[in-house]
Amino acid sequence: MRYDLYDLVSLGSLLTCLLAVVSCQTSFEREEFIGTWQLSSESKVFLRKSFADLEPRFELRQDGTFVAVDLPESRFFVRGQWQEFVMRGHGTWELGTHQNRPVVRLQFQELENYKRTPEDDEGRASYNTYVHIYHGRSDFYLFYYDDDPDMGREMRFRKEQR
Repeated sequence: MRYDLYDLVSLGSLLTCLLAVVSCQTSFEREEFIGTWQLSSESKVFLRKSFADLEPRFELRQDGTFVAVDLPESRFFVRGQWQEFVMRGHGTWELGTHQNRPVVRLQFQELENYKRTPEDDEGRASYNTYVHIYHGRSDFYLFYYDDDPDMGREMRFRKEQR
């Protein structure tokens, strides 16, 4: 049997994809997520100048609550317009899926300076979001995309080691 270069490259790509799928964990223990998650150094390069002094982080607590501090969003709908926004607030969290991918769902019960419509009380409007879970053989982090995913600004958070 004779193989040309195209066949070998295609076979290599297939093996790489299979290895990536096999090495990525899909079931998790809730306890793995409890703790403080900080923005990784490799993601700090994506922070806009207006966010450069932030120390983005969130804490997932055993009782199912969380506190978020300085999570940057380049485009966020506030007060009837798209603008830069820094999420600070608290709420509840749970493990789930979004488009068949594992996520941590964050249900903000209070979000500072957030007002989606003029009728909302300042900071009292609830807001739902999620962070994706990446758990490979040698790497574990949570992430979300700042703005359009095609822009590649992946905000990765790593668990603080105690």
